[in-house]
Amino acid sequence: MTLRSLGRPRAVGLAPFLVAGALLAGCGSDAPSGESASVTAAPPATTAPTAPETAPPGPGAMPPGHGPRGGLPALEQVPRRAEGAADPAARRVAEEWFARVRRGDDVGAAALMADGTRYVNGAILVLRNRTARVAAAAGLPCGALPIEIGGAAGGYVVLSMRLTAKAGAGSCDGEGSAVSVAIHVKTGDGPARIDDWVRVDPGSAPDPGTPV
Repeated sequence: MTLRSLGRPRAVGLAPFLVAGALLAGCGSDAPSGESASVTAAPPATTAPTAPETAPPGPGAMPPGHGPRGGLPALEQVPRRAEGAADPAARRVAEEWFARVRRGDDVGAAALMADGTRYVNGAILVLRNRTARVAAAAGLPCGALPIEIGGAAGGYVVLSMRLTAKAGAGSCDGEGSAVSVAIHVKTGDGPARIDDWVRVDPGSAPDPGTPV
């Protein structure tokens, strides 16, 4: 089963299960205080980042402390399976993010992600502001219920899940399908927040040609 077979996109133009760049590029009307969604493709790990963009076409610079050059590993180094117990604080944040999505609390889910979160689900995106983070949660046609949760190298939490219905989102065509996500939670000063969200189940590799 491939990433694209996990459910029918919603009317706003989303890829199955999780948001694609089309929604993030066009959601500026929901921004508070005139803020527009800002999402960029992650820059290639082997080249210097370019100037930031506010739409998906073309790679954009990632904020300091994020991405292959700033604290997060290259995608091929993100763990794909759990190796032991997860850090309790990181696990709580990861579980709560999916719980809020299942309840249809998109704003609440967005509050658990940091600006600049790397978000990999087919496309490789950087959610640069609150509007993009809300759009990511709002675009999900399905929720996901954790079945197994564990920790992995680099402080990641790896969640093996089954797709479920999402409150207020209509039918979930992929309900019952297995998915896995590796999440990194940034801790330290301030509240713990997700700063890396990577789909890691078999068949979920980034789209060909998408910059890594």
